[in-house]
Amino acid sequence: MVDRATPPPATGTRSASDWAFPLRLHLSVIIVGLLACTALPLVWMAYTQGKVTALSAGEAQMRQLGLRTIENYRDVFNGGYTAIETAAAVPQILTPPPQDLPAKQALLLRELKSSFHIDGVYVGFADGTYIQATNLATNPAWRDALNAPADAAFAVRAITKVIGIPVTTWTFFDQDIRPLARRADGDDVFDPRSRPWYKAAVSEGRTTSVGPYVSAATNYLTLTFATPVAGKDQVVIGADVMLVTLGEVVDTGTISEAAHGYVFDSTGRLIVHSDPAIMTKLRDQMRRGRLMSVADVAATDPAIPAVANLAQDRSRPDGDVVRFLVNGREYLAQSFRAEIAGMLKNYTVVIAAPLDDLVGPVERTLRRNLAAAAAFLSAGAIAAIIISRLISRSLYALADEARQLGNLEFKQSRVSRSWISEVNALGKALGSARDTIRMFSLYVPRELVRRIVMTGQSAIGSASRQEITVLFTDIRANGARPKRSSPCFPPISKPSI
Repeated sequence: MVDRATPPPATGTRSASDWAFPLRLHLSVIIVGLLACTALPLVWMAYTQGKVTALSAGEAQMRQLGLRTIENYRDVFNGGYTAIETAAAVPQILTPPPQDLPAKQALLLRELKSSFHIDGVYVGFADGTYIQATNLATNPAWRDALNAPADAAFAVRAITKVIGIPVTTWTFFDQDIRPLARRADGDDVFDPRSRPWYKAAVSEGRTTSVGPYVSAATNYLTLTFATPVAGKDQVVIGADVMLVTLGEVVDTGTISEAAHGYVFDSTGRLIVHSDPAIMTKLRDQMRRGRLMSVADVAATDPAIPAVANLAQDRSRPDGDVVRFLVNGREYLAQSFRAEIAGMLKNYTVVIAAPLDDLVGPVERTLRRNLAAAAAFLSAGAIAAIIISRLISRSLYALADEARQLGNLEFKQSRVSRSWISEVNALGKALGSARDTIRMFSLYVPRELVRRIVMTGQSAIGSASRQEITVLFTDIRANGARPKRSSPCFPPISKPSI
């Protein structure tokens, strides 16, 4: 008989079993992969949508801040404009003092008390007489300069003429406009006709603005509104707005320490900054007759170059939100040009703030959500590993029993009942095979079957012809008679051992 042995595998090739991996690995990879394919797109979509929402929220917050700031900005200057227009409509205000002096004082003080942004209201006349009401409560510099009483809230200065000589009188009032003290100032040489606001209003013949300039009395940056009275020669009513007050209006520190408000004049010069330290530098430079450059401010505020360029862009519509980078940090900015009664139309207000400060709470929420998603995904991966081990444990036990069965070892099954019906069916089939082979091994020597399996001769087509010796014997116990031979076969003699 010709041998037909199976040829060995070719060198350098790998069989399918070489690429096999444990079932628990397959199950873990499949479950984790399914979790990742399901969770990661959802997390990515949520994060992307959250970023868009955060940016939209930041821009909306910037718009709200800009609208609130520009409204307060208009209120500051509208207060000054309304004050001079109202005073111009009162006949008693148009007569030079000391005529109608109590009425003039009452009107100016009422206007001053009704506005928190006006530093002073005054009237200058063609003969050099003058009346002025000043707010001491919001201007400590005035209080110190005038040596006013401690509880004085307002002061009124009246310059009258006595035999052609100007005489100055100061009257101090409390918060309820009740007089507290009165004194004369013999050294006052103030002449309203020499002041820039008086000259500008008379020469232009309409309401105008003067400044900003450093007030000689308060040493603060000041902007003045002045209007000539129609029908009256050279009677000018003016109101002062301190730009320190305006800096408080455009203050954006409530949303971010790095957020600032700016006001630029028609020449692009920075006249208001929400940082008090920078405002002090602006005032000191202007008092010396020098302009503070953008480079000087950039040492403290790195966003000022980009903000200055934005202020000079006249083509951009009001309220448009702009994004720009400053040292790798993204900023949002908004610019406005607010015209007040035909004045200040070339003044530009800019609000700028870092984007991460505006969207900080939303960003923190997104990061917390990402951390939670990563934690849930990790928990799912751990659960997948545990489940795969639970599933594969019974299969590994069945595989071990199959190996024992191949070695003709018939031990008791270690596989308990599983929650998986296929595992139970496989365990039952393996138990039936074990019982069948155990019964078969009672008639065929185990060593012979094991040798056939180990040499691979149990495969179909691997049979070979061999010479063997077979001994049939009848083993008899001592004292027992030999069994009668079959009538078909002669008796067999007892071999010698």
